[in-house]
Amino acid sequence: MSVAFVAKNQEDPDAPEINPKNWPLTLIPSMKIFGVTKIPLAYVVREDTAVPAAVQVNGYTTNIDELIARSPIEGTGATQWNQTYLTDRARVWELMSAITRNKECWTYVKPAQKTHDG
Repeated sequence: MSVAFVAKNQEDPDAPEINPKNWPLTLIPSMKIFGVTKIPLAYVVREDTAVPAAVQVNGYTTNIDELIARSPIEGTGATQWNQTYLTDRARVWELMSAITRNKECWTYVKPAQKTHDG
């Protein structure tokens, strides 16, 4: 494993047991692995790609929640995606691939194999 994907003294967790019929709910909360910039890879799968312009009025539950919500996904200028996001997205795909490969839900992950889009 590349050092760029792992925070200091961090190793990949054992693959969680997943329910093939409800696998996204198993994988997303378990993403406690850090990306290139030491932010949890959970930011890769958030619904809103835009970074909020200001901190939420009610704030965030934790600093980690704020990092996940405010980590850049979109690129600047002519670049559609941020390069760090692309690297982290590929890492998420690798993790999802390893966890789902011999399960029924692999049929949902396999189409992204060419682009490694997690």
